[in-house]
Amino acid sequence: IVEAVFGIGTVRSDHEFTLRSGIQTRVQTLHVRAGEAVAANAPLVTLDTGAVLRTPIRGTVTQRWVEPGEMVMPGQTMLQVRDLQARYIELLLDQDSALRIRKGMPARATFESLRGEVSTGTVTAIYPSAGQFVVRLDFATLPEGILPDMSADIAIEVGRRTNVLQVPVRALHDGHVRVLRDGRWRKVPLKIGVIDGQWAEVVSGDLNEGDQLRLD
Repeated sequence: IVEAVFGIGTVRSDHEFTLRSGIQTRVQTLHVRAGEAVAANAPLVTLDTGAVLRTPIRGTVTQRWVEPGEMVMPGQTMLQVRDLQARYIELLLDQDSALRIRKGMPARATFESLRGEVSTGTVTAIYPSAGQFVVRLDFATLPEGILPDMSADIAIEVGRRTNVLQVPVRALHDGHVRVLRDGRWRKVPLKIGVIDGQWAEVVSGDLNEGDQLRLD
């Protein structure tokens, strides 16, 4: 039986570059369009000072906020380049769930429109950020066509038991199950361990393999 923490993750790009102006100047030439793939060191913008601004990474231009002839101010964002192949998944968790996560735990990712495909990965980091708890998940591969900012259904394995007695979660009611004994339904208290959503581990209680349970 496997116990997991579930959540909705967001695909992120591991390599991103945002071009900002360092001075007040005017855009003379834009060398790229939104959606265009660029190589590392490719020119992005020429300013009226003659300076040519380049991208340090390869990727795709995903945002363009300026046009030729436009005046830009110090700190103003002009372009963004993102590597659409260097992807990981970011998951935000509440405190209780985050306390159960450890680096190295296995994880699975599925996508709503690709239900037949399951990507397996690993927790590579967990850290706080602006009052939230962030889990980074790295995958050897993700399905073709999955882009940054897309969402994924995530399951992180936090517990596993083998050779254990299990009962359907549907049969549990306030720590009890109803068992058919001598033609009558009898209430039997159980101590429950790992729960995977459909099945629960029986740690102790008067229950045997093959006992008939009432599910309603």
